[in-house]
Amino acid sequence: MASFFLESPIWLGMTGGVIVAIAAYVWSQTGAKSALFAAAGLLVLTILLVMINIQVDTERESVTKLLHEIAAHVEANEYEKVFSFMHEAAGSAVSRARSELENIEFTDARVTRIKDITVNNSTTPPTAIAEFNAVAKLSTRGFAGTVPRFLKVYFRRVDDRWLIYDYEHDAPQAGFQRDG
Repeated sequence: MASFFLESPIWLGMTGGVIVAIAAYVWSQTGAKSALFAAAGLLVLTILLVMINIQVDTERESVTKLLHEIAAHVEANEYEKVFSFMHEAAGSAVSRARSELENIEFTDARVTRIKDITVNNSTTPPTAIAEFNAVAKLSTRGFAGTVPRFLKVYFRRVDDRWLIYDYEHDAPQAGFQRDG
């Protein structure tokens, strides 16, 4: 529940706004100063909580930002920067990525729909799995076009940094078929 509110300032603000409105309504109907003070206090509390919410990044939000950052590096064809986000134990994933990206030139790369990001802080090191759809405009070996994909990326947190240690990609429909 806490992560829901930490990841959604709109819902936090709306919930606080409704409670403030109820307290203000009670005050307007009864004239009770306690209801007025409650409405004012709840308004201040809601504003403070929304401000804190905007400042705090949850683990899921950190992974989401990282996905968009990696997509920007892919779009710019900055593969060494992409590989810098890979865990030192991701040897086979790095080799696979190098061979897949070797002859590709991107003109656009975007994360389009995040299906799920699951963070597991009970493992050592903490892990996360991101499942999402992405689309890229690319050219390779005589082909040029738009290629949508479903990706599943496995992360490990090292210090305060999420690093990729493996990934899978499939047809975009796979994201709608897998339960998760």
